[in-house]
Amino acid sequence: MELSVKEYLDSVANPNTKKSYRIGIKKFCEWFGKSPREVLEMRKGDLTQREGEDLIEYRNRAARFEKEIERFHSHLLEHGYKTNTARNMTLGIRQLFRFYQMPIRIRAGSKVSKTVKTSRSFPLRIEHVRKMFEVADLRERVILSLATDLGLRISDFIKIKKGELPPLDQEPPIMFDVMTGKEEVVAHGFLSNETVELLRLY
Repeated sequence: MELSVKEYLDSVANPNTKKSYRIGIKKFCEWFGKSPREVLEMRKGDLTQREGEDLIEYRNRAARFEKEIERFHSHLLEHGYKTNTARNMTLGIRQLFRFYQMPIRIRAGSKVSKTVKTSRSFPLRIEHVRKMFEVADLRERVILSLATDLGLRISDFIKIKKGELPPLDQEPPIMFDVMTGKEEVVAHGFLSNETVELLRLY
């Protein structure tokens, strides 16, 4: 199987995410001193146990890029990148490995996963939702109520189809699971009584 960065980036639908991942991969490869193709081949080799190699040696080699990504992250912080930017710069290479079924497992407590709130973060509060609800029409109220119940990323929320909704004749709260696009994990949600009533009316 040919390991191609282009194939991976072509699979990323969001142009902003694609640009961010492309920059992150480029930065990592420049820092690591290898081309993206060489990095992919090294990762593939790391996950292949060699003849005569004991389990400890194999596992240490297989964990190489977990350590390299942490070192890359530290390098970015040392060179003036902010916490959130440094984390985002590591996502491109991590997602590239994941695309080819060679995911990186970042250890618990690693600084690579750390994020901080910025001045650009807008903390949406329940009073904001209530004010929007007061002036919303029926369709907008359905969207607000459903979004509040599920708490999904917008890219996952807008893909929900009418036929995917659970039967609304059940007793609320009604369980509603959604497969997320980015993480490819099941998000377990529940439709509240208010949302169910609005959906029935809509």
